[in-house]
Amino acid sequence: MIKKKYVKLPSAYQEVEYIESSKQQGIRPDLGIGLNENIRIEAQAKFTGFTSNSDTFFGNNESMSNRVEFKFYSYDTTHVAFAFGDSWSNPFSAPTKNELHSIVVEATTSTQGGTASATLAIDNSVVANVSGTFGKYNYTTAYIHVFGAYVYNNYKDIPSAPSSMKLYSFKMYTNDVLIADMVPCYRKSDNETGMYDVVRNTFYPRYGTRQFYKGSDISGTMKEVKNIMTKVNGSMKQVKAIKIKSAMLPVEYQQVSYIQSTGVQGVYTGITVGANQEEKIELKMAVVSYGTRDVECFLGWSVSPTTKARYQLMNNYGNGLYFLFGDKSCQITNFTVETVYDVSIETSTGATGGSSSATVKVNGAVDGTITGAVFGSTSYETASLNACAANLNSGSIPSSPSKMKIYSLKAYKNGVLEKDLVPCYRKSDNMTGLYDIVSGTFYERQGVAQFTKGANVADTMKTLYEASTNGS
Repeated sequence: MIKKKYVKLPSAYQEVEYIESSKQQGIRPDLGIGLNENIRIEAQAKFTGFTSNSDTFFGNNESMSNRVEFKFYSYDTTHVAFAFGDSWSNPFSAPTKNELHSIVVEATTSTQGGTASATLAIDNSVVANVSGTFGKYNYTTAYIHVFGAYVYNNYKDIPSAPSSMKLYSFKMYTNDVLIADMVPCYRKSDNETGMYDVVRNTFYPRYGTRQFYKGSDISGTMKEVKNIMTKVNGSMKQVKAIKIKSAMLPVEYQQVSYIQSTGVQGVYTGITVGANQEEKIELKMAVVSYGTRDVECFLGWSVSPTTKARYQLMNNYGNGLYFLFGDKSCQITNFTVETVYDVSIETSTGATGGSSSATVKVNGAVDGTITGAVFGSTSYETASLNACAANLNSGSIPSSPSKMKIYSLKAYKNGVLEKDLVPCYRKSDNMTGLYDIVSGTFYERQGVAQFTKGANVADTMKTLYEASTNGS
């Protein structure tokens, strides 16, 4: 029999696409692996960085000698590893950064000090097998922390071995029973980020010194749940197939895959950078072509260097790509034409005219840094950012225009998603621009011609995950 129902969080919480760590926070989900258990963990994540510091994506920091270690962690900048009980795997190639991956751990324990084994699979391929013993003396449970090896139960301590990761879902089964289904979200009353477990009806907030970055709100969604029969670990079991349908924009607007500038238009983004702020901008873009006779601004605005309020990602007269911030700049690697890049710009500003810093990452790797910059002055305290040009003029060609494609643009202020800009057009008059799904604002193009637009993006209906319901 097929059962249908609708699933959502309590009204006090807002589901988001993901939560992202900055190596300063983690979650304590009150989960563990005990004796005589078969467990399965399923997660969907994007990894944003790997180091040689044993950065732990989930697990614990127990001593191997206690035989309750459980850890999926970064081994070095290009490898990861897995440990369980008193055994660990050889390091293996790290998953591709900034791509969505499916992670599945299956583990089996027996009596205290008895045999135990576990496998780790990434994107349906087993990459690690470990076997040994589990449990010793008073150590009978491998507790699980997320985004670190140990997450302290307070807001003033950074977790031990923190990791860089975007987490989209986290689920755990014990003896084929779903015991946790963790949904990224925030509490509306105070913007506290964390994960809500829809099985235990409990919110697990972040612990650490900063909030998680959070993805777009998931709104206008419908989840359909069907009980079906499928094979799990070689046996037929009843499972739960969940589908989600989402329409991102109001009906008056049509989302497109990108908007493309031709050198005669630009668009205001509503993004501002001011004093005493932590700002993170994520831009998915492609350069269509380069010029050699002028500055071409991809994102930013143009003011005199003496104002010390510059913010520009730009092509400098065909001499390479640069990022200008305050009174300093750094060069970054040239982008190959018609190639899509994920650009992340993280800035930290002090008081107006104070010391500030910036980091530019391209496809997850640091490509440029600025330290000790002076940002802002009494006459210019805030940078107001445009896309595809430096300064805009509603009826004429903007200054320093560029030829580029914008696929997505997001901005976080002090860890909170401030702008989530989607390429689109208004159906009534075909006006192209960017729609901010956070504020519900449409930013229409400026200049003398419309953007070239990519293909229409239809509402999506996809299987989000399959989960054992133990026959319920």
